[in-house]
Amino acid sequence: MRSKATELGGIKSLVKVVGVLCLGCLGLMSCSKKSTNDSGSQPPPAGGPELVWSRGSDAVPSCCNSWDISGIKLDGTGFRRLTTTGAEGYPLWSPNGSRILFTESSGAPTTTLWVMDADGANKRQVIDSVVERGHAWSPNGARIAVLRQGAGAATALFVVDSNGANRHFIADSVTSAGWVESGSEVICCINGDSPSPRLEKVSADGSVRDTIFTTSAPIAAVLGPVPGSGEILFVHADSLARMKPDGTDYRAYFPLDYERFDSGHDDIGLNGAATMIAFEVNKQVYVANTDGTGLRAVGGVQSGVSELDLSGDGTWIAFRNSSNSDADIILQKADGSTQRNLTNTPTEKDKAPQFRP
Repeated sequence: MRSKATELGGIKSLVKVVGVLCLGCLGLMSCSKKSTNDSGSQPPPAGGPELVWSRGSDAVPSCCNSWDISGIKLDGTGFRRLTTTGAEGYPLWSPNGSRILFTESSGAPTTTLWVMDADGANKRQVIDSVVERGHAWSPNGARIAVLRQGAGAATALFVVDSNGANRHFIADSVTSAGWVESGSEVICCINGDSPSPRLEKVSADGSVRDTIFTTSAPIAAVLGPVPGSGEILFVHADSLARMKPDGTDYRAYFPLDYERFDSGHDDIGLNGAATMIAFEVNKQVYVANTDGTGLRAVGGVQSGVSELDLSGDGTWIAFRNSSNSDADIILQKADGSTQRNLTNTPTEKDKAPQFRP
């Protein structure tokens, strides 16, 4: 392996955010929400849900797998349950919005990963023994990077076709990963053997591995590519960082709360072009540009805020608000002008919202 970059010592955050800031994550993220090719899928149906999320009933504790996938339009109409077994969670749209990945844990010793059409039809299993919130679509929707649970707390990264075929082992001891823009390689965060942590660039069939970044500071999440730039976004040393996939041209920007977040794709939202980011620190929602500019607070401090997503056009933020006995999905304009409760269901709990691309 060739080490092409090392940590830039003494990096200071360019913008200060009030609060205690650190971000630790075990998960994967598909950051680009637009695609002209979603391989193996039909074109997105007209209409249909514009946002999906996990919904659970107060009558059954969440620890007992009471969650289903639901969908709705952003104006609050068109609600429907897309799954009904009470065992599904953590939906993730394919890049062109035609399919949805989700996890299922009903009656099985391990969690499995499934895919379905945008209207809930054609459900089929992709792979078993997965980590919840540990999956990411390739930029063209042809393949999926997925963390699988090994012995103890160990996790391994695999790449599999979206229909479950052609499974390839990528690396052990992976805590986060994201695709490069071409979809031919994945960037993996390795935490295990020395040097650790580090970023490796691995071909999608696992045949070629190259160490591109070594560091002594935590790498909390690999967020994925910035379309059109060839660069990747990741969270390093408590800050948003970006660089070229060969490990050069590293820059670090504003800090992110690395212990507050428990998954990259649930608690950080990116727009379709990956030029805007939304996140939460100390119950305050922020948005910024991914080049380090434009950091601003959105709305006021709100208790119970978590699990953010940003719409593809960067207009809306969706987040879970669990400040009372029921947890609802809140829609917030990214410019701070409008906020409304989208689900508002006293007898049910909602989480993990995801905008359709």
